[in-house]
Amino acid sequence: MTIEDKFMNHQIIKKLKAFLAISLLLAPLEYATAMTFSVEMMKGEPVIIGDGQIVPGDADRLRAVLTPRNKHSAGYFPLLLSSPGGNVKSAFELSRLMDKYPINTYVIPGARCVSACAAIVFIAGKEHIAVPGSRLGFHGCFNVDTKDINTICNDAIANHAFAHGTAYGSVMAFIQDIPYSEVIWLDGRDADCWAINRYQISPKPNGYEKCVFDAINGVVKK
Repeated sequence: MTIEDKFMNHQIIKKLKAFLAISLLLAPLEYATAMTFSVEMMKGEPVIIGDGQIVPGDADRLRAVLTPRNKHSAGYFPLLLSSPGGNVKSAFELSRLMDKYPINTYVIPGARCVSACAAIVFIAGKEHIAVPGSRLGFHGCFNVDTKDINTICNDAIANHAFAHGTAYGSVMAFIQDIPYSEVIWLDGRDADCWAINRYQISPKPNGYEKCVFDAINGVVKK
């Protein structure tokens, strides 16, 4: 870890302490249980399915399945996410655990990863990819009592993205000034275009970062 990484992590921890009472919107409502982590075989390889609401204790539940037998033959743990989000503190606990393991995160066709799932847990994967047919849902942090947007929390989440290989602005653009009652939806192609996805072992698709490039260069879609 470089000096810059240590400084960034220190700043994030300081900011996190300021909003432990802050939460992200729990949407959509069809999820009602804590996140479960089950292991299935796909094409002869083990995959971990993370499904449900993010709540305290999820880091311990994930740790329990991070065993050698559940590792992909390429040397990483594939974590497939489907979650409405949940508790921010618990999402960051998952991220800190994930930093200790070679975990790649994916959102597969038909699945949705929303709120703290998208902005924190998904981003924490060494490689994190929402594929075409999947959806990521973003919105800003808010105070659970006043429903006011919490800019310190948003800044910490964007810094967390930067520390995990995704541009600060790519995440901040979808959480800044977005009220608790709204969700900004991105599909897999949007996630590529805005560089929300991070490719490490998989090849980058055509058009990767195009939306970022267009925004920087003032290109307006017609």
